[in-house]
Amino acid sequence: MTALVAVACLAGALTFLAAPATAQTGYPPGPCAILSGSQFAGNAQVGQTFTVTVSPSCLFTPGGTASIVVNGSAAFTKTVNADGTVTLTITVLSPTELSVNPVVPAVCGVNTISVTAPSAVAGGQSVTQTVTFNLVCPGQQGDVNICNAGDGGAGGSGLGLGGDANAGGGSAGGTGGTATGGAGSGSGGAGGAGGDACTVTIITPPGAPGAPGAPGAPGAPGAPGAPGAPGAHHVPQHHAVPAAATHSQGRLLSLTGSNAARYAAIALGLLVVGGTLTVAGRRRRASALSG
Repeated sequence: MTALVAVACLAGALTFLAAPATAQTGYPPGPCAILSGSQFAGNAQVGQTFTVTVSPSCLFTPGGTASIVVNGSAAFTKTVNADGTVTLTITVLSPTELSVNPVVPAVCGVNTISVTAPSAVAGGQSVTQTVTFNLVCPGQQGDVNICNAGDGGAGGSGLGLGGDANAGGGSAGGTGGTATGGAGSGSGGAGGAGGDACTVTIITPPGAPGAPGAPGAPGAPGAPGAPGAPGAHHVPQHHAVPAAATHSQGRLLSLTGSNAARYAAIALGLLVVGGTLTVAGRRRRASALSG
């Protein structure tokens, strides 16, 4: 009878120990273990202003201080928002400068902004979120490949099982003894591996055609023409004038001047005499014919 009581007590003790061990599996839940991540903010151009909300998987501690590094320059700080994010307002001043309050360096192509701050949901550990954007500079063409790091895997968790217990037999006539197993012990599993990288290909459109150039300046005046070739040498030819012609010309010239009126009267008288002689001759011929 004593042996039966001992066996019953042992079975009850084992049942008591088994139930808590099963209920404790996976408890308590582990903290957020994704300590890094990335996001792409798109394309930007010179003169553009845009806002980026930096939002990691394990949100930053609200009201905490975030350290920010842009393109490897000196770090500056900003306060974490009440929702666990950080807001950045970025103005592209030129192909070489950004204003993120303060002014920081810029590069044509992929620009990188790293934001690091403590995270209460990650057990107070630092979390880093990397933001990238593509600065399209004038004349830039071709594809831009951006490879962002994958998010880290979640941390493992685990609990040790409760210790074993054996109930010793009670004394004769007494109640069987009971025993409780020791406290469970164990360590959480290692964090999961990082996620796959995300590759983004940006197809940059060709730039707009340039404006037409200004009209060219007027050309310089042409050089003066070469001097003309000298003319052929001309030898004047002298024609001999006959002496008779020269004498007649002399007489003709002598009729001019004060002798012109006298010779005109003589010529007129000759004409009258000739006319009278002609009429008389015709009459004589007519009389002879009639006789």
